[in-house]
Amino acid sequence: MKPVVALNSNDPELYLLLQHILEAEGYDLRLIGGIEDLDHLLEIEKLHAVLLDCASDSCGALDICSRLKGAKNSLPIPVAALIPPQGDAQHIELIKAGIDDGMLRPLAPSRLLQFLRSQPDVVTGADELGTLAEGKLLQQHILEMDMEAKRVYCSGRHLELPPIGFRLLACLLKYPDRVHSREALIMAGWRETAPVNQRAVDIHIGRLRRNLRSISGFDMIRTVRSVGYALQTDAVTTN
Repeated sequence: MKPVVALNSNDPELYLLLQHILEAEGYDLRLIGGIEDLDHLLEIEKLHAVLLDCASDSCGALDICSRLKGAKNSLPIPVAALIPPQGDAQHIELIKAGIDDGMLRPLAPSRLLQFLRSQPDVVTGADELGTLAEGKLLQQHILEMDMEAKRVYCSGRHLELPPIGFRLLACLLKYPDRVHSREALIMAGWRETAPVNQRAVDIHIGRLRRNLRSISGFDMIRTVRSVGYALQTDAVTTN
């Protein structure tokens, strides 16, 4: 089951844009128009996070924040506001109401994804996640990663990987069949503070793909054009 993110907005273009970005990263985006929509959604879903579009207050961003963060109705749901230019006054009110984060528009997708990934998953499906055994082994079909010893095994054979390759594979293996954008993989694979060219992701993924194929005999990493990469460990791909 995908983590559910709620967007409070009356801007259809923003919704469609964020829906495209978040669905590619394995999230399910739901549009809410106010308190009633929020309450209805809370009855049927466990929310991973709530995003408030503050370009206009017609949707009641402050009311929703107060509803989620109020002392009597406190719910452990992270709330982030998308703040327009010259939106300082509203931002201050949302901070007082208990907002978890504020992001200035125009919104950088990497900034939004960083916020969502920093939140604990409130719902996960066993079929979506790789198996994490005792906090040390990440397993999925013929792949096994010893997260403590930093060792990778494919069909029982040890596979030597550089640190970046190890971190990229860990990101892919934790969520097999989820498409990860290049921006998301940069965040997972690199520790440098300097900007990383997205072409570097393609190069490292190419090396990782060849290393896995040399043992498994098929391409385990699937390319999704103009979006990113996904790991599928039980089928041959043509990429």
